[in-house]
Amino acid sequence: MIVIGCLTNYYMLLPFYGKIMPMEAIVNMGHVINPNVVDLKSFVIWMIAPFNLVKAVIMSVITLPLYKKMEVILKK
Repeated sequence: MIVIGCLTNYYMLLPFYGKIMPMEAIVNMGHVINPNVVDLKSFVIWMIAPFNLVKAVIMSVITLPLYKKMEVILKK
């Protein structure tokens, strides 16, 4: 999930946003938060990947208990 999210952002979403606003502005916003961000690749590694990791953990923590409760309904 993290790899696919990063690739999608790098090749599709960020270039699309780059048409709306300059790519340098996007990278500079990331650089303000994390000084390791210097280009688009480092933006994806240092900003997008951690976000996707946190998102995946939260989704898993929410989904597991819900699935356990709905398992009976789903097996019918």
